[in-house]
Formats: sequence, C-alpha cells, structure tokens
Amino acid sequence: GAGAASTVIDANGAGSGIAVDGAPLTTLSSVRITGATGSAITWYGSHGSVVGCVVAGNGGAGIATIATPLGIVGTSIVDNGGAGIEVYGSIRVEDSEIARNHSSGIAMPIHGDSITVRRTLIEENSGYGIAAWDGSLLTVDESIVRANSSDGISVAEMRAVITRTTIESNLGIGVAADYW
Repeated sequence: GAGAASTVIDANGAGSGIAVDGAPLTTLSSVRITGATGSAITWYGSHGSVVGCVVAGNGGAGIATIATPLGIVGTSIVDNGGAGIEVYGSIRVEDSEIARNHSSGIAMPIHGDSITVRRTLIEENSGYGIAAWDGSLLTVDESIVRANSSDGISVAEMRAVITRTTIESNLGIGVAADYW
C-alpha cells in the first residue's frame, strides 16, 4: 500500500478484515486494517509477513495465526477487542507495538510452536502481556512488557529465554513460569 495512513481496509462490520489461506510467501505491507467484528487478520497455513501495518479498532484479535509461521515487523497492533496476537503456530515479532487490546498482548493458549519477540513494546493490555502455554520456545529480547492487567509474561509447559527486557508495573507477577 501507499502507507498505513492512506491505505485503509475497513471491514465495515464483516467478520474478518483479511484472511490469507495457503498463499505461499505472502506479505501484507503498509496498510491499516480496522472495523472487523472478528480478527482483523487471519493467517492460515502459509509462510508470510505483516510489515509496517496498523491493526486497530477490530472486535476480535488483531492477528490470528493458525498452523503457520508468520513474521510481524514494524507493526502497531492496538485497541482491538481480543488479544493483540493469537498464536496457533509460530510467530516472530520485531520492532512493533502491541497495546491496549482487550485481552492479552500475545496469547498462545494451546499447542503452538514458538514465539520470538524482539525490540517490541507490549503494554496496557487487559490480560497478560504474553501468555505462552503449551508450545516449544518463547524468546523475548530487548523488549518492554509493562502495565498489563495480569502477569507481564506467563509461561507454562514450554521453555523460555528472556534477555535484556524490561518487565514492570504489571498487575500480576512479572514472569510466572509453571510446568504442570
């Protein structure tokens, strides 16, 4: 697109703003996605990336990934009705903002693969900053996780590597780790 300020996809109350299903190596770049009643972006079974986008004001998750590796770079995921990102695969998030979503910033509730977060601000979400349960690896580096309504980072049933990251002012525990 011409840029997230001028290229807008308004779902105008439709369930999803964009659904990518099996399209190999797809990149969504420099657009604003708003107005979906469900997830703004739903990504199924294909490698891809979301670069330089604004995902804001949707009724469900900002981005939902299902059985796919997805890169998210330089993207603002804010003010959505669900989690900022729901992960049922693997994601790499870099140089992004995930804030003020009405659930967790990043949520991997069941059987995901891996989450990598670098140089990203995760703040003021209504749930956990990051909730990663039942995956293989969570890596958080050079990021800020603050002022979320539950634990900053909650990890269960998976390995976690957290380096050079500020975790502060969350209403729950800074980092909660459990192996059930």
